[in-house]
Amino acid sequence: MLNLLRYCRVKKGQTKPGLNNLMLKSIKKIFCLVAISLSVLIVISCANNSFVKKDSSFTPEGWRKIVIFPFTGSRGFTYLAAEAFAFHIKAREQFEIVPPETAYALIEKMKIPVVDNLISIEYAKKVSEQLDAQVMIMGNIETIKEGKSFDAIATVRVIDIKTGRTVAESQRPSGLKVKNSEEQCVIISVGNASVDINEFLVEAAVKNVITKEKKTAGPGKKSPNKEKAR
Repeated sequence: MLNLLRYCRVKKGQTKPGLNNLMLKSIKKIFCLVAISLSVLIVISCANNSFVKKDSSFTPEGWRKIVIFPFTGSRGFTYLAAEAFAFHIKAREQFEIVPPETAYALIEKMKIPVVDNLISIEYAKKVSEQLDAQVMIMGNIETIKEGKSFDAIATVRVIDIKTGRTVAESQRPSGLKVKNSEEQCVIISVGNASVDINEFLVEAAVKNVITKEKKTAGPGKKSPNKEKAR
């Protein structure tokens, strides 16, 4: 025991580490391994909650106006999510965008039954037709609390009103996983999903122009190439 105590005691100028120093180093290594493991789990968790689907075979016809509906999901963040998404839409030169507040006002005017912003596809189509829209965007936001940290997952769908098909869908988390506010997580997750949807809308706009010009040209005439359509 005396020898052990002497070994643990670090004398002035001593270069050989005592048992205490060895234990501290071991503890630091354990903490580092735990931190790495948690980081890997977070990345895996984010990856599992992230996907994008695009119907590449779909060709839009006559798309001119897009209506964004209020989002569903976690109470207190649905309107923030919808407004944040509307802010991120970049295809404004190609399409007229109807903001979520306009859609909500018409839903109330038409006295459509809605619970927590959840509206059926059938009713949503009726609202869209009243607004002379050919496309509707519907989304959901879910906030997640993990200890003292927050995250949010946004899911956004693009639906062709004529066919009722979901032609694009994106689900993205914020990826923050730190002590940020729920509002920050909501805005960032919606922004992440909007990147995928913006890419799809730009592609759809090009297809929309080509389809329109083919119809205008008629049989036996060539429509302008894709580069001109862009």
